[in-house]
Amino acid sequence: MSLDYDTRESAPRPPNARAEPSPADGELLRGGSGLDTLRPLMQPQAERETVPNAGEANPGAGSGGPGPISTASRRSFVSRVGRWLGAISAAIAAAAAGMFLVPASTRRSRRIALGMDADFRMRTVTWLRKQDLFVLRQEEGFGVFSARCTHLGCTVRRSSDGFVCPCHGARYDSLGRAISGPARRSLPWYRIRRGADGRLEADLAQEIECGRLDPLDPGAPGAKA
Repeated sequence: MSLDYDTRESAPRPPNARAEPSPADGELLRGGSGLDTLRPLMQPQAERETVPNAGEANPGAGSGGPGPISTASRRSFVSRVGRWLGAISAAIAAAAAGMFLVPASTRRSRRIALGMDADFRMRTVTWLRKQDLFVLRQEEGFGVFSARCTHLGCTVRRSSDGFVCPCHGARYDSLGRAISGPARRSLPWYRIRRGADGRLEADLAQEIECGRLDPLDPGAPGAKA
């Protein structure tokens, strides 16, 4: 197509205190022979003391400090955290998907004024700098599409065979269809209408097929496209 372009420890024992035998030693000291009397004293400490004191069995008990966390408590905590994360993920997914469940006709309109018919020459693509849009006028009607590259949003420039992005080299044909480079999507086309005052308007809330021209009747303001 040939087109023109507008330019996130224990207490210490007193020194004179007499050592008292432990209850276990006392029971053995009541035995008969001297050998029996000495036998308990000859046994290793670990063999004679097999049951720890109450304070040693539970270091946290009676000291005011926290005891060990049970396996059941850990599992309960992990389960609650999992439910919270699941609920948050579901809410985010629902919010993201909600916009796709709303019909395009009920979304808020985002109309932008483009100008009068006489502002656009026939068989010419005009770049509207303020709106960052291209307006194409042909005998079959008008078309409006974005001038922002679908790769990272840079404004494209005209080239010998269409448009090229000056940032990363994405290329589009004369109708904005992606043909090479990092861009995978064509330049978006939008619905074009005629306002009550006769001016052309682009509705950025309604994307249409790439290359579609709307045959607006210049003599009927407000005519349906």
